[in-house]
Amino acid sequence: MIDESFRRKGIGLALLEAFASFLDKNHIRDVFCLPYAHLDGFYGSIGFQQVEPAQAPSFLADRLADYLNGEKKYICMRRP
Repeated sequence: MIDESFRRKGIGLALLEAFASFLDKNHIRDVFCLPYAHLDGFYGSIGFQQVEPAQAPSFLADRLADYLNGEKKYICMRRP
């Protein structure tokens, strides 16, 4: 959880864009993430797309299944 005083200052977006730049410069493809469902647009801003868990590596699909047993909603995303 991010402290309220640091939210909405563009820090997360700057980090995400730096990550995208790193992936692009190093030609890294097929990256997956398991964000909270409400962050789909945030991760989508650098090219992640929601996919079915079956499209992810099995260890991530298993982790997502564990996450989904909790209170928060998660999704599976892939950046091709």
